[in-house]
Amino acid sequence: MGKYVHATRTIWLNTRLSTRERTPVLLHEVLHMQAGHVGPQPPAIERKIRRDVARILIKQTDYARAERIGGGNLYTIAEELDQPAWLVRDYRTVLEGRLLGRPGCRIA
Repeated sequence: MGKYVHATRTIWLNTRLSTRERTPVLLHEVLHMQAGHVGPQPPAIERKIRRDVARILIKQTDYARAERIGGGNLYTIAEELDQPAWLVRDYRTVLEGRLLGRPGCRIA
């Protein structure tokens, strides 16, 4: 969807991205640039970047409101937040991580 070229400090975005996808994809690549990443990154780094993008673009109160409206449906929540469903899915991993960090909490 996007690519950061370290040698030229250039970010490329796929021209087929929807309006809704452009901002999170651009932010994803900007975070790679700020971190000084060169070339493809291991899955763990990509997951961290995706979670960081979700954390920056989705506010907890907005997500809670959208979840109430959407009844937990991923696509309805994404529509309500005006974000792509994959970003909402990444935000859910942020929330799961917060829950798992609390004593006595686990995801079944």
